[in-house]
Amino acid sequence: MASISRPTPEILSANLKSKVIIVTGAASGIGYATASLLAQHGAQVIVVDIDASKSQAAAESIGYGAVSKACNVSSWADQLELFSWTVSKFSSLDAVICNAGIDPELTMSLEDGNPLKEKARGKVFYDFSADEMEVPGEGQEARLKAPSDAVWEVNVKGPIYNLKLGLHYMKRLGKSGRVILVGSANSYLPLATTPLYCASKHAVLGLVRAASRREDCKEAGITVSMLAPWTTVTPLTEGVLKNIPEGALDTSVPDDLAWAVGYLCVAAPELVNGKAIWVQGKKMTEVEEKFHDFTTALSASSEGWTT
Repeated sequence: MASISRPTPEILSANLKSKVIIVTGAASGIGYATASLLAQHGAQVIVVDIDASKSQAAAESIGYGAVSKACNVSSWADQLELFSWTVSKFSSLDAVICNAGIDPELTMSLEDGNPLKEKARGKVFYDFSADEMEVPGEGQEARLKAPSDAVWEVNVKGPIYNLKLGLHYMKRLGKSGRVILVGSANSYLPLATTPLYCASKHAVLGLVRAASRREDCKEAGITVSMLAPWTTVTPLTEGVLKNIPEGALDTSVPDDLAWAVGYLCVAAPELVNGKAIWVQGKKMTEVEEKFHDFTTALSASSEGWTT
C-alpha cells in the first residue's frame, strides 16, 4: 500500500482551471468540502443535492462561480436532466464526483433513549431484519414487511447512473475525464450494525474495479477511481461520534477527503485509474494495487481467468 501526498494548491489550480465538475451530495459534509476546494482552485463546479434550496445555499456560500442543481440521484430522469443541463450550459464535462449517499442504519447506533433511535426501533428502514409488519387491508392478514431498498437506490443506482452518464458525455465530447465514486472504509470492512450500507459500498468498489478495466474507458482516457473514507465527522455521523471518547478514533474531517478527491482529479491517469484512496485522519493511502497484485497472482494459476 502506497502513501499518497496531497497535491499542492499550485498543482490543483494549474490542473483544475475552468474544468467542469459535477459533485453530488454537495450541500453538506464531504460533498460540500469537495465542491468548495475544487471551486477555489478554478473549477466550474455544479453543486448537486436532492434539496434545491440547500444546493442553492451551498453554491452561494462556496462562491467562485459555483452553480446549483437539484437532483435525486436515484432517479434516471433527474440524472439525465442534470447531465444534459450541465453540458448544454458549459459545453464540457471533465469530472463527476459521485458522493451522494445515505445510511439510515446508522440511526440504530445512537445512544439508547435518543428520540431518533427510539422512533426508528423496529422499523425495516433502519434495520432490515426488524419484525415490522405491513398494515393489512380489510379482510387480509398482517404479513412481514420487506426490507427497504432506499440504500440500494441511492448508494448503488446513483453511482451507476452517474458513471453511465459521465462516460456517455465525456466520450461524446471527445474529452478525457475523471469519474470518482465515494465508497467507504466499509467497502472493505464489514460492520455488523450497518449490513445494507456495507453491501452498498462493497457494490461501489466492485463497480470501480470492473469499470476501470474497460477498454472503451481506457481508449477515451477516462479514469474510474474511488474514495474510501474512514470515520469522518459529517452530519451523517456526528450523532454517533459524540458518544465515542475523543481520540479513540483517528477521525477525518470533510476537508481531508476533499484533498483526496483533488488528488484523484489531477494526478496522472495511470496513478488513479482503478485505484482507491483510503483516508484516515489526514493520511491518504492507495489500497487497490496490492489487491490487483494478489488477484493477478491467483488467476495466473487458473486457466480461463482474466485480470
